[in-house]
Amino acid sequence: MAYYHKHLKYHEDTTKKHKISQEDIKFLKELQKEMNTQDDLGQADPKYWTIKDFKKIYGEVLNNPDGIVMFDNDGGAELGEYSLSNFGGIELNKIIEVLKEDYGFEKEDFEYVYDLGTLKDLLIEKDCTDIVIVEYEEVEVYTGVFLTQKAAEQHLRANHYHYGEKAHTFAMTAWRNKAEEKLWDILRTVEWDAILNEEEAREDESI
Repeated sequence: MAYYHKHLKYHEDTTKKHKISQEDIKFLKELQKEMNTQDDLGQADPKYWTIKDFKKIYGEVLNNPDGIVMFDNDGGAELGEYSLSNFGGIELNKIIEVLKEDYGFEKEDFEYVYDLGTLKDLLIEKDCTDIVIVEYEEVEVYTGVFLTQKAAEQHLRANHYHYGEKAHTFAMTAWRNKAEEKLWDILRTVEWDAILNEEEAREDESI
């Protein structure tokens, strides 16, 4: 069930106002062109852009693990990070080599190891308490709200060091958001040139 705030309070609007300037209108005109001509990627209006990234959640037993990290229980050193998407192939071979070289396992020990569960079973069977397996799951994280893809990409390029290597711009729809629908309609359909011409005419008259 949704949770609704009950104690929020409005406060006086103390924001300083100013008349719309030619620079303001030119900015809105350029923004309108970008919004109306950018690739919409099939996303319904009113759309906005965000940065889609991924972060890892760690735990001993997760519902949908994407991989594991193995640690040496004695020194705490990380032995390796392994994806479960190809666990029976390349990743398993990497683990086998680590356990053979550093922990005295034989190749035959892995005859029935083909997934995470059977690997854990093997470590229990061999009473191997020197190794700790921590699972991780990659979850989607969305950051920021941008009116255009261009603005989102500029942000990502300027702040890439705050994001992971899989981060990218991502289009979303403000579903059933009446206020945003109205704002988007204004930004995309108002004839800013007409307003700009009116402002220029007023300035000429005042000279």
